[in-house]
Amino acid sequence: SRNNTLYQNNLINNTYYNAYDYYYVNQWDSGIFGNYYSNYDQPSEGCQDINYDGICDTKYTIPGSSTSVDRFPLVEQWGKTTGPVHNINTGINYSKIQVAINDANPGDEIQVESGSYYESLNANKPVILRGIDTGSGKPVINSSYAYYNAITVNGGNSIIDNFEARGSYYGIYVNSNNNSILNNSVLNNEYGVSLSSYSSNSTLRNNSMAGNTYNFVMGVSNIINYDISIDNLVDGRHIYFLKGVNDLNIDESSNAGIVFCLECSNIAIRNTTFHNNSVGIYFYKTYNSIIENVTTSNNSLSGIYLDNSHDTILKNNYANNRYVPGTYTYMNLGDGFYISNSNNISLIKNIARFNGNGIILSVTNDSDLIENTVSDNSKYMGGNGISLYSSNNVTLRGNTVYNNSGDHAGNGIILYNSNNNKIIDNIITKNGNSWSSIGLSLQNSHNNNLNNNSMEYNRIGLYLWSSSRNNITNNKAKNNTNLGLMLEISSNNTLHDNLMSGNYYNFGLGGTIDSDFNNSIDISNTVDGKSIYYLLNVSSQIIDSSFNAGTIYCIKCENITIRDQVITNNSNGIYLFGTNKSKIQNNSIANSIYGLNLVSSDNNTILNNYAQNNSYGFYVRVSRNNILYQNNLINNANNAYEYYSTGTYINSWDNGLVGNYYSNYDSPSEGCNDINGNGICDLRYIIPAEVRV
Repeated sequence: SRNNTLYQNNLINNTYYNAYDYYYVNQWDSGIFGNYYSNYDQPSEGCQDINYDGICDTKYTIPGSSTSVDRFPLVEQWGKTTGPVHNINTGINYSKIQVAINDANPGDEIQVESGSYYESLNANKPVILRGIDTGSGKPVINSSYAYYNAITVNGGNSIIDNFEARGSYYGIYVNSNNNSILNNSVLNNEYGVSLSSYSSNSTLRNNSMAGNTYNFVMGVSNIINYDISIDNLVDGRHIYFLKGVNDLNIDESSNAGIVFCLECSNIAIRNTTFHNNSVGIYFYKTYNSIIENVTTSNNSLSGIYLDNSHDTILKNNYANNRYVPGTYTYMNLGDGFYISNSNNISLIKNIARFNGNGIILSVTNDSDLIENTVSDNSKYMGGNGISLYSSNNVTLRGNTVYNNSGDHAGNGIILYNSNNNKIIDNIITKNGNSWSSIGLSLQNSHNNNLNNNSMEYNRIGLYLWSSSRNNITNNKAKNNTNLGLMLEISSNNTLHDNLMSGNYYNFGLGGTIDSDFNNSIDISNTVDGKSIYYLLNVSSQIIDSSFNAGTIYCIKCENITIRDQVITNNSNGIYLFGTNKSKIQNNSIANSIYGLNLVSSDNNTILNNYAQNNSYGFYVRVSRNNILYQNNLINNANNAYEYYSTGTYINSWDNGLVGNYYSNYDSPSEGCNDINGNGICDLRYIIPAEVRV
């Protein structure tokens, strides 16, 4: 026989085989349910039911044909007339709740008697699940596995009423629309009740969430369509879900556990605490309000979250939303303050400590951050102190930002696509534990004023990338473990009276095209007490020992002489870009990335210089007809290096009589023999090069 479908049969204690399929292929399940086999209903027989859905986790192979299988063998007999789970519409009883759900028609009501049910339920169709107290309390749903949910609502248009959900990853997880969650107790889960961003028009009534790592978690999209009453509790405190409310005060006497204000105005929240939810306070289109002396802790998304809310003051609040050791959410570190699409916001004297990120402003304008303390925030791909994203006309004044860290971030203050801001009198110190961590960073940000900021003991003190027309004045970058102040691909910036000292590399500037170098940098800027000389379109000038330069940049210059300088600890000791017919002579350059860096510079003479302990002693890039001789290149990672296009760029590394000294080419073992004793190696030295075809 072939192409027969056999399912929901009970095959019990038959002498030879409970089922046998000789040769031909038949279907031994309906695609949802299979059959019950008395020889295949125990773990010792191969039937495991880890998710407690009443179906063995592995298929049952029908004897007689290796290709005939029951994909959904039943753990218990089908159609038992007794059991604590009842489909009220069909009159069928079950021992497993999930089996009843799977067998139900859309809209059926399933009643569950008191007891403990070790299942992970998925209401994958519109059903009514109702717990019935038959004498020992609400029925208890416990998935008993750390990453399984007690109850998941995927089908929509369902009711979950009068259950206790405990000991699971999510107690109740709603991932569909138009559901009602009523009269449930949700205890000791990782997440208590969670409404995903795909669960609009949800109704919550009289639910109690307690002892969960995060009691109540809700996506913020479609939030206006939720219906959540005040009789819902988190750790015994009320959920305030306010719509269109005006002129309300909330304080400790209100016994609020979490507050949502949607399209409200003149709301005052003072002198209370919020903890163990997705947010402590959430404002949406809420205006003219104040949040003061509030503590938020251990919230997974943010302590205080403002979305499309304007004219609001946040003052003297404390946010600490760090992961609690021993739970499963090490990636889920909530931010302290998250302000999005909001204007005229004042954050004054707040503390953001031990969060994922401290303070974030995203598309938020005309606001002030004054005298906040932001420290010890840490997160993978985060851990920034204060972040401005596409935010304009914001003033940051007198903030203290320290000890923020992250595996791929961990910046003190970062501006990204943010313009016309004022960054003034801030103390930024000890931020970052990755190579890219920065004290104060501007990326694609323009027309900002940076004045009188102190950046110490960060990886990088101050960094500009692709940022133009910024005014950088009277800042201090000291003792940073990589760079003090760096401009990269950034133009038309003004630097005046900035101090860099004690940094591994004090100052650096780099670019790829002419306009990247159009910056105004005067000699009031110093590195280790010496002036930065930044020459732009200058001709016929001598820089000698009387200048006592800390670093020298010649941009599109001609006939410049640089001699008798001692330069250390910079990105570039001496940098020539588009500079021709000049002489670099008798200088000592040490402990920099590039001792001498020639880029697109021709017909220059380089002689009698010392370059020692740099990453590159001399670096020559797409430059031609330069002559370099009688220089001492000592213990640099790369003593000399050229980068050029094939057959186009030719430089002379000797004057025809004498070349240079290379510490990696001064002994026979390195290839340098001097058989005639004239002090010149008998074989030429090949300059390491990268040839770009």
